[in-house]
Amino acid sequence: MRILVVEDEKHIRENIQEILEIKGHDVRTAKDGGEGVELYHSFKPEFVLCDIMMPVLDGYGFLATVKSLPDYNGTPIVFLS
Repeated sequence: MRILVVEDEKHIRENIQEILEIKGHDVRTAKDGGEGVELYHSFKPEFVLCDIMMPVLDGYGFLATVKSLPDYNGTPIVFLS
């Protein structure tokens, strides 16, 4: 499964990525919502894990932006807190 992890804290982001990759998932990470939106376009994830409190674009902004994209296909987005 292609999973996008959007998390500003590097150690948390890397830990989540490692765990998911061990389970065989294809994982890409973003350090903020703005970077996450860019990756959403190019990576086409099947699932997104997203922090809420982040610089540049927070989780709510990321969600609103992604849902307004023409290529949004109902990808499940789960918030981390």
